[in-house]
Amino acid sequence: KHSPCFHSKVLRTNDFKVSCNDPFLHVAGKIDMNHLRADDVHEALCCGFNTWFECSNSMIKRECTADGARVAREFHNNTVGPLTDLFCPFDVFPGGSSSCKRIMNAAKPRSGIKPAENTISKLAVQYVPFMFSSSKNNKN
Repeated sequence: KHSPCFHSKVLRTNDFKVSCNDPFLHVAGKIDMNHLRADDVHEALCCGFNTWFECSNSMIKRECTADGARVAREFHNNTVGPLTDLFCPFDVFPGGSSSCKRIMNAAKPRSGIKPAENTISKLAVQYVPFMFSSSKNNKN
């Protein structure tokens, strides 16, 4: 019921890729290129993922109803939720926190630069390409 909406109105849009995916992929790129201290890698990855999750859930709620957002959260919880809850709990790494905002802002590139291909983004794109493709891969 909700899957067609997720794909056509959110996941395939350039707005989703620019607003949600690219910031996460930029953070992943900073990690992969050793631009972060080892102590900051876990926090950066968790802030990046949780910010992505909040962004995507917000867009799904806006475009596909609150029930659609609930279904998307259930999908997440039933697939990768236990893993992300273990390593990146939302109460410890909330995407909207000041420390996560600082990390996300520090990862922003100069205007117009697309996320670099890196180990983390290659894995994400390989395993869930419909969710993590970069805006550079989308003409829509």
